[in-house]
Amino acid sequence: MKYVTDSAGKVDSTKLYLTYKAHYFDNFTFSDPRMIYTPVFAQKVDQYFDKLVVPTLDSLEKDIDHVLELASANKEMQDYMAWFLSLKYETSQVMGHDALFVYIVRKYLETGKIGYQYPEVKDNILKRVNALEPLLLGKPAPNLILLDSANVGHSLIGTQAKYTLLFFWESTCGHCQQEMPKVLKFYDEYHQKYNLEIFGVSTDTSLVKWKAFVKKNNMQWINVNGHMSLSGNYHTLYDIRSTPVMYLLDENKKILTKFLLTDELGTIITKREEELEKKKNKPDKN
Repeated sequence: MKYVTDSAGKVDSTKLYLTYKAHYFDNFTFSDPRMIYTPVFAQKVDQYFDKLVVPTLDSLEKDIDHVLELASANKEMQDYMAWFLSLKYETSQVMGHDALFVYIVRKYLETGKIGYQYPEVKDNILKRVNALEPLLLGKPAPNLILLDSANVGHSLIGTQAKYTLLFFWESTCGHCQQEMPKVLKFYDEYHQKYNLEIFGVSTDTSLVKWKAFVKKNNMQWINVNGHMSLSGNYHTLYDIRSTPVMYLLDENKKILTKFLLTDELGTIITKREEELEKKKNKPDKN
């Protein structure tokens, strides 16, 4: 009990957590690759990373390193563990966790420190990493230079705003049509209040339908067409596979959020503004 009690002999919840986490894999036989093929493997590993690790990138990276070191007791186990964790974070629904997929591939697989569980998919994995890495949170947004309905060019990076919502949409997309009233309301509320601009990229191949939709919905923000590009393929640059897709950029055009929709973006901006105000009013210790 001394490992989980304080100086007064009472159970210390902090020590209890740390002790449990430190000994979590004590009875997990990393040297036996047969564990891979049991239900225990996925359940055990998922619980560790989902429930016990502090959900920040630094903490998760540290524990990924720790578990892959434990798994080095057996090459098959380590190869499988690296594949399992890379797939876990490549497909994670948690915004920003794709950075962990990139981390594992860059540090372990691409360098050869750990072998590919399935060598035949090596090229596809590296292509996926190369596509995702420029789009990680905090990265500068790749520039887009696209034409509007009057054939005037607009640069994403050149957009003057504290917040820029990069919005990929299509006039015939049912989900886009459902989202559009929310976007219009969001723009009305945040455009002047927080110096927000929308850089709306239509994925329509029909310019007639695109222009008609913009006019019908009185979309007052920057409206450009992704197929009228002076800067490369927007599908590749922003990993666009469906619509609607939204990236929220800060005043330096760095990626704040991605794949969130309008209902959540207002909260993100409001909280960030509150944090910036606190920092601004915080007394200077110097």
